[in-house]
Amino acid sequence: MPLPGSKPPEPEWQRVLARGFWRTVLLKGSLGWGLPFAALFAVVQQITGRAAEFLPAMLNALPLGFVAGAAYGWAVWGYACIQSVKARLRQNEEDEES
Repeated sequence: MPLPGSKPPEPEWQRVLARGFWRTVLLKGSLGWGLPFAALFAVVQQITGRAAEFLPAMLNALPLGFVAGAAYGWAVWGYACIQSVKARLRQNEEDEES
């Protein structure tokens, strides 16, 4: 809940669009989602016995994590673009009714 006198926070999709495509794909996707995914994947490999040590398993999982993270970032960007189009259409409908 915003404090009295402050403006309400903007929706997440507006922040994504304001920050840009590459920031979303590289930072939010590859680094923010891909690195934890690769670490979790390496832990699962170590628990199941497919890898003896964590660091080599993590290094082997990094390319998969970066690609999966980039796909996640791209999906976030696409969702933000769709929400932007929907908001613009709603605004146009409200303007026509007035």
